[in-house]
Amino acid sequence: MRRSPAHLVRLPSSRRPRGTAWSYTAQSGSVEKLPKGAWHFPTLLMSTFVGHEAYQYWQRLRVRGDTCESCETAREHYRDRLRRSAEAHLAATRIPER
Repeated sequence: MRRSPAHLVRLPSSRRPRGTAWSYTAQSGSVEKLPKGAWHFPTLLMSTFVGHEAYQYWQRLRVRGDTCESCETAREHYRDRLRRSAEAHLAATRIPER
């Protein structure tokens, strides 16, 4: 028992210092470690999901092309804005005749 400013405190006896928390499990080969092939199935499953999404996306592009109604509308709106800004630029830079 040792006295602290507040009250008596029991300190642990000093033993040899412990290693890192994971060094014991790595040395003993405990249950926490996964078997060597444990990552194959989840990796295969996720890559299958991603591949299926890519396949569906590719099929949509093949059937519909890379355009849709909203895409065409947005492109037309952008072309109109460019045309209007070009006209405004020409009007601003035109030298008035005398």
